[in-house]
Amino acid sequence: MDLIGYLLIGVLLCQSILGLAILFDAILKAGLKRRQTLMSLTELLSLAKSWHTLSSTEQERRRQRVQANPLAPAFAMLVDRTGLATHAEHHVHRWLQSLDGNATHLKMLLVKTAPLIGLAGTLAGIASSMGRFEQRVSDPGVIVHGFSVAIETTLYGIFVTCFCLLADRIFWKPLKDQARELWLEVEMQLAQGAAKKISRCGCSVSAGWASKDRQTAEFRNVETHRSAGDTGRSPQTTARAAGVRSQSVAADSG
Repeated sequence: MDLIGYLLIGVLLCQSILGLAILFDAILKAGLKRRQTLMSLTELLSLAKSWHTLSSTEQERRRQRVQANPLAPAFAMLVDRTGLATHAEHHVHRWLQSLDGNATHLKMLLVKTAPLIGLAGTLAGIASSMGRFEQRVSDPGVIVHGFSVAIETTLYGIFVTCFCLLADRIFWKPLKDQARELWLEVEMQLAQGAAKKISRCGCSVSAGWASKDRQTAEFRNVETHRSAGDTGRSPQTTARAAGVRSQSVAADSG
């Protein structure tokens, strides 16, 4: 049982070294990638604010300019409607996960396994001490040694988990949360621009239909007077009726 305890302590020591390396890696990389990440999203945000006010030629020119942006494919999905918004968000999520390289998978592995290995060491140490009690060992140091193994493995497991959580919560999570907020702002600006464009088109169509309805009503009013035997109307009224009739026919054909 002592051999198992020492083996678990060795495994947890290796995991502690990896967790500490992940923490230092986060300290160095998060600061370097923060500016690059925020600049990429700010560039797309400024483009999204004016996208629907640009001509098609200017839109194509601006799109060529941001081709080097790592989020350009996700932006193209939204403006071209080549995929759902969730597809673009999935692309952004994968990009955010790639900021810290392979450290994400290693962090998750250590966070999940270190407490379990620490618990296994705790149980091994306690079982070793209980075995010494059954053997009626007179030396208390032998019994205490099993409890020391249990405590050491538990502490190592806690240290590994803390190192990984500190690297993620303090350094990477704030950066990723800020990047997600900026991307949501990009989506909102594009949606608002599209809604305004549709609203302007709808207003122009409604105004055209209202004008057509007024012309049709006036034409019907003139026709009603003519069918009622209003033969004493002036030449101006006749000319006006003819003009209204021709406008209505033109509107109907349009």
